[in-house]
Amino acid sequence: MRIILVTIILGIAMTSPSIAKNIYVIYDTTERKKTASDERDCIIGISITDGVHVNYYFREDLYGARTPVAKSLFFQNSWKRKLTPQEKSDLSAKLLKANVFSLKSDPESKSKGYSADLLVQIGTKESRFFFYTPPNSPTRKAVHKIMLELARKTEIDQPQQRNTSTTITEGDFQPARKVQLSEVLANPDKYHGKRISVIGYYHGEFEGSSLSVNEKASRDNDLKRSVWRSGPSTFADKSAIKDKNNAWLRVEGVFLRGPGGHMSLWPGEIARLTRVEPASKP
Repeated sequence: MRIILVTIILGIAMTSPSIAKNIYVIYDTTERKKTASDERDCIIGISITDGVHVNYYFREDLYGARTPVAKSLFFQNSWKRKLTPQEKSDLSAKLLKANVFSLKSDPESKSKGYSADLLVQIGTKESRFFFYTPPNSPTRKAVHKIMLELARKTEIDQPQQRNTSTTITEGDFQPARKVQLSEVLANPDKYHGKRISVIGYYHGEFEGSSLSVNEKASRDNDLKRSVWRSGPSTFADKSAIKDKNNAWLRVEGVFLRGPGGHMSLWPGEIARLTRVEPASKP
């Protein structure tokens, strides 16, 4: 009788999904949030990539702000919290109970309103899904809730120092300071988050958008003497954006100290532009 009981227990242990030894999950979501005075992307990443550590990433990309002051948050908590064997077991059980592997990807879409990427491996089974609509089905809702609860319960979904994780900038319609681009590059901390109006030589190309102090810096691709030039504010007057490539331009927007731009190669960037127009060489 004892031998039979032990055999039954071992059989349950070997087949129960709740104690899967291997679990690997990456869940990334991007949601565009827009109000009458603010537009931003909220990006969340939750992952268990080595089967042990649970990691959390949060970033807000601000595209427009009518308010006098705007705040955005960015932080990441990586390799700071290990899952216990019981937590791993519970997570795999919850995902399997939610029928995570029955999910189907959405048709491809160019919509900027919402996107999500889910890669999940439990034991030997692995799938990847892409979504372009918010979680509405019971399975999508359940999986989304499970991942957010994991981050909350492991206490990694909050910044360790909110003050240093928060970027405070002037709103897009605050007066811009006329200043030389070289002065901004020499004193990035002084102008960080401030609205500025500068003249620079602009060159745009694939994965490149440089506003440089002069034509030589642009020609030599001297990024240390250039800033990355982002796009217009959501709320900018389109008639005030008179763009031109390979030309001297006056640009007004919010300066953000770097590293910034594509692959973070620039020492800073000018974002949320409200004015771009041809200018005379200074």
